[in-house]
Amino acid sequence: MKAEALKGQTTTSRPIKALTVYPLKFEKTCKKRITPTGLTEGERGFEQTKECYLTEVIPFFKTLKTHFEGIQMALTKEIKEMKEVFEELEAEVDQNVVNKKHDEIERKNILIANDNLIADCLSKEVFYIATDSKLNVSRFTKM
Repeated sequence: MKAEALKGQTTTSRPIKALTVYPLKFEKTCKKRITPTGLTEGERGFEQTKECYLTEVIPFFKTLKTHFEGIQMALTKEIKEMKEVFEELEAEVDQNVVNKKHDEIERKNILIANDNLIADCLSKEVFYIATDSKLNVSRFTKM
């Protein structure tokens, strides 16, 4: 019954094919250690299987777990750094949008000031032309 229960547990944990880093060596070692022979049938076979799990399988998975935890921590750190970079980029984009709007407002103010200067120059020019022509007319009439 225990062997059937162990079989049921191992079949549910099998979908981790991508995580087997040393499949050939690991499988050969486990098959060699676990496969009962004429000398190791019965309790002795169970002891051999238990010893294999205690000395090779469990340490292998502990090492694997440690490596994956390290990888996960490194990836988490990288993701946080990338998130900070993207937040900085978003802040710069937002600042550029504000600067662009400020520049557009400043440009419109300069165009308005330019139009006012042109209108002022035209009005002065008209005034000078009018006064000059009046002076000329008065000179010609005196002549």
